[in-house]
Amino acid sequence: MGKAIRKITCLFEVDEVFEGGEEKIRAYFFILNIANMCAFNYTEIFIGALLGILLTIIYDSFKDTQRKYKARKLFSFFPGIYRSSIISNEFKSKATISYNEDNILQIIVQHESREWRGTIKMETPSLGTLSYAYTDRPDEVGLKTIIPSFDKNQFTLIPEPYYLTAASMDYTKEIFIKEDITSSS
Repeated sequence: MGKAIRKITCLFEVDEVFEGGEEKIRAYFFILNIANMCAFNYTEIFIGALLGILLTIIYDSFKDTQRKYKARKLFSFFPGIYRSSIISNEFKSKATISYNEDNILQIIVQHESREWRGTIKMETPSLGTLSYAYTDRPDEVGLKTIIPSFDKNQFTLIPEPYYLTAASMDYTKEIFIKEDITSSS
């Protein structure tokens, strides 16, 4: 390539005649580019960090809203009024389920002259855990597994044997069937 004369101004000045062609010129430009990368523009760094934080907040809120929408859509079949009977007896109960948030539902069950309230946490669309306590005797607490049917109009409650809930009465499996909206009016 011959001789090349360049004057480069960055953090330092180079005013030389380069011998040896393009390789030396490229090496000098490489060093100068590294030196230019070290010159910070603090305004741009601040604006970039602020923009990154803002976009992260927007993205997180969008994903949170999307997750809540999916959970509400997934468990929207649950809220309503259900009637039941224990499989081994003819004992009747009435349950009212309401949607709380995400995969959390509230349940109120009335049978005979007693009532218990509980919280249902659905681990999957086909399996959940119910923790409950009687309103007249708060020491009567328990856990039950809740299994919704595939057609989504009934669910089964199965008591879990749990030694800390010994004060709770021992019931068997109970099936709740959703009341028809037209028959309840």
